[in-house]
Amino acid sequence: MSETKQHLLNTILELCEELDELGAETFFRNHEPLDVVSRISHSGGRQDYIGAEIVIATGGPHIEVVTGGTNDRIVGYWGGDQIERSAESDTAWEWAVELFAEAVRAEH
Repeated sequence: MSETKQHLLNTILELCEELDELGAETFFRNHEPLDVVSRISHSGGRQDYIGAEIVIATGGPHIEVVTGGTNDRIVGYWGGDQIERSAESDTAWEWAVELFAEAVRAEH
């Protein structure tokens, strides 16, 4: 395994552990989101919110917390390498849903 890929793996594992131990609210206080992109499913003219991609680091490495599905996932990209690991919980999903709900309420 290359040195950058090993560093990326170590970073992802540390972040997964931190997310599981602290929960989303504290985790995102420690790692301020740089961007939050909603994931939308399009089916039969309907649009359903299915999760979010929450960017917490860019450059070397680029790291996202991806919600939706069974558990949150932390995905990292660095150079040509990509590593993804699942957290044990889905607290970021709940945090992201509330974030988008607040944004919609603010628009109205």
